[in-house]
Amino acid sequence: MTPARWEQTLRQRSRGSDAPAVDHRRLLRQAHRAIGWRLARAWTVSLLAGALLFVAGAALPDPDNDDDDTDFPAEGVDEGADDEPAEVTLAIVPSGDGSVRITDDDGELDCPQACERTVEQDSAVVLTATPGPAADLVEWGYDDCDDPLRCELTVRQDIELQPRFEPQRWLIVTAGPGAGVVRIQEDEAACDATCRYRFTHGTTVTLEAVEVDDAAFHGWDLAACAGDTTCVVTLDRDTAATATFHAPVELAVTVECSGFRPEGGCGTVQIEPGALHCASGTCPHQVSWGSDLTLTAVAAERFLLLEWGGDCETATVDEDGTTGTCTLTADTDRSVTATFQVRLF
Repeated sequence: MTPARWEQTLRQRSRGSDAPAVDHRRLLRQAHRAIGWRLARAWTVSLLAGALLFVAGAALPDPDNDDDDTDFPAEGVDEGADDEPAEVTLAIVPSGDGSVRITDDDGELDCPQACERTVEQDSAVVLTATPGPAADLVEWGYDDCDDPLRCELTVRQDIELQPRFEPQRWLIVTAGPGAGVVRIQEDEAACDATCRYRFTHGTTVTLEAVEVDDAAFHGWDLAACAGDTTCVVTLDRDTAATATFHAPVELAVTVECSGFRPEGGCGTVQIEPGALHCASGTCPHQVSWGSDLTLTAVAAERFLLLEWGGDCETATVDEDGTTGTCTLTADTDRSVTATFQVRLF
């Protein structure tokens, strides 16, 4: 009701009433104030509502603006689904004599055979390998595992490990029959008879044959090692290796004078200059086992070399009888005789 209408109504009521006289002006002022407060409140509420709508509109992203990075949920997608952690699978497929234990927040799981463990994505897992009594873990089958028996993983995706256990390998080393030793370079052990060592499958071992005193190394019985004193073997199976040594060989050289023995002798036999020089009687000499030797006989003045005797494998005498040679291999004790006689013409 407008103020003018309000005033008209009051005047009409006052004329037809026996009530005491009313102060129309005072009533009009009260009516004006009441209507003014109501209008002011309505205007204030409208102003506040408009301000709130403005602020809310500024905060919301514009769906039509391509530059806006705000992610809107796709239709049909439950926004609460992200609250559930993703699950991944850890698979263990061991081979050989051994098992693997999986340890995580849910406890432990032993895997002597193929097994799986479902874990939350990014879970920390500890794997522990237990080889059999005579076996070793030779590989985990996963690049991130390099410790011999323990592997700590963060499982971010499905993973399959193939741990491989192999039986330990025996290495049997024999040195003999002569003086000599075999040194195992990995642990500096030396074997002078028959020794047994156990290694992880696939280990590469270097053996070294070492001659002692005057013993001579003859060779290995392994084709891969040939005649070198060093032998390298890869233990993918039980292996036996024998290093053969031989003690020096005794060589007896005899100079014999047929008919009579002059004071200065009838001739000499030598093995290389300075190695042996036998002028009379029997001369003992030690040579290395297996040595290929050439003995040379030289007749004294007025004598000639008659013949060779003993263990010569080949023997020669010059036409004039002045010199001759004897060859042999010293693979056992040997004896050789050079016989000289007086020239008759």
